[in-house]
Amino acid sequence: MKQLLEDIQQRLLAEAPKLKYVDEDWGQLSYYEPHHPVQYPAAVINVSKVVWQNMGKHVQQGDVSIALQIADIKLTNSSGKAPATQRNQAFNIFDLLTHVHMALHGWAGNRHYGPLVRTNTQRIKRDDGIIHYEVVYSCSLIDNAAETTHERKEDVEAKIDISKI
Repeated sequence: MKQLLEDIQQRLLAEAPKLKYVDEDWGQLSYYEPHHPVQYPAAVINVSKVVWQNMGKHVQQGDVSIALQIADIKLTNSSGKAPATQRNQAFNIFDLLTHVHMALHGWAGNRHYGPLVRTNTQRIKRDDGIIHYEVVYSCSLIDNAAETTHERKEDVEAKIDISKI
């Protein structure tokens, strides 16, 4: 999963250059202090859920849900009577969501996980002038880390050279 998060981070940095901050989600968007620990627009990434099933020989396949929090500070008016330049700037978050989606939907950066598919988008209501959306992607992931650590007793005994005992 670490590799998946790192790959998504690098993909967003390369393909969504308007993002000024891309990191793992450790709660930094919840700091309501005057000095947020992020630069906006921002994207933070978190593996929100994995449902595992055994594939045999200590290999597992997981159905992964990856939650991206996309946020920006809304500084301009989006009223229908506002000047067009202000309205366009006020809706920048939707352009940002589109760029993130174009970068991630259908992309698979590693042979251990399948292509990402967007499954959900929702607005997160805030009262601090930050416009915030959560976008969830899913993919399948193969974890074979335990495959070589669990050998059957017969396999271990077969490797012992009896002539050296």
